[in-house]
Amino acid sequence: MIRKETGKGVQKAARQGARAAPRPDARRKAGALPAIPAPYLRQMLELGQGWGLSEAQMLAGTRIQPELLAKPGARIAVDASALLALNVMRLCAKPGFGLDLGLHLKLTAHGQLGYAVLSAGTLREAAEIAYKYARARWSAVRLEQVVEGDTVAIHIVESQPLGPFRAMVQETMLTLLWRHACFIAGESSRDCELCFARPEPAYFAEYRERLPPVLWSQPVTALRFPLRYLDQPLALADATAAGHALSEVERELLLLGDAPQQVVERVRAVLRPTENGFPGLEQVAGRLFMSSRTLKRKLQQSGASFQQLLNEALHQEALRLIRNHALDLQQIAVQLGYRDPVSFTRAFRRWTGMAPSDFRRKLMAAAQHSAVT
Repeated sequence: MIRKETGKGVQKAARQGARAAPRPDARRKAGALPAIPAPYLRQMLELGQGWGLSEAQMLAGTRIQPELLAKPGARIAVDASALLALNVMRLCAKPGFGLDLGLHLKLTAHGQLGYAVLSAGTLREAAEIAYKYARARWSAVRLEQVVEGDTVAIHIVESQPLGPFRAMVQETMLTLLWRHACFIAGESSRDCELCFARPEPAYFAEYRERLPPVLWSQPVTALRFPLRYLDQPLALADATAAGHALSEVERELLLLGDAPQQVVERVRAVLRPTENGFPGLEQVAGRLFMSSRTLKRKLQQSGASFQQLLNEALHQEALRLIRNHALDLQQIAVQLGYRDPVSFTRAFRRWTGMAPSDFRRKLMAAAQHSAVT
């Protein structure tokens, strides 16, 4: 049964999807691009390499460029990701690849979301973070918690039809949820149950000893564990670290949004200073998976412009840097991407009505007055 789901029929469907793939802008409107964060695919490659496969073998026919997988924040289209998974399953004859992947995935593969969960105060807080922000990682499924007496069940619910990949996705999700929940809570993994809403496949015998009790043909697909786990204090709790990680996850969600009214906030989220100043129009558009022409049009429809938002970002960063008395105006100008202090001074005067040197003196005088009083 499972071989039918993960074999030629699935490969044909995925390839047909790849051939019929619409333009990037059209796919984003349909909610299908980009879908899979690159770290998950890197973990797939790592797993395959452990079985003796080469990167070239696994990426064959997917059109995934290895350098893209190494790019921070990269996401890979569903059709290409599906072909990669099929390549690994086919080359290694692993119909239970979803279980292998769930057993292999590291908590850090979830990026800032993983760090936020790891830094939560209790498993309850960690679970709430996962429920709220799971869509930043898996747009096709969502997590729902149900309390059943002294037991908690985390249901895996499809937000979008998974089709022939349902078995693999459910196996991966349940297995990694079980591993990560027990790891961060420091509780026994044998107190948990994995429940699948389908019959037991023949290949499961290979994995039985590596997993907690697994129940098949259940009403729902869910992870079940004792209710008392939820309020156990976590050893790595760190409110500051969790807050910082969540702010980054919120920023990721902004980048993933596509409603017209969100475009201004999405651009603001990308307009962050780098070693070479702020990113330009082409760079920002690329981060948002659209052309510069499309971005300009969307901003215009929102009553804004890229230059306006860039000036706003420059202004805010200039005000932050001017308060650092260890930096002279030349250094501030360079950090903001200006060619010389004169250009920076001219821009600063437009923003504040005074030269940066005068503004700094005013700040110092105000600080001295405050210290005296």
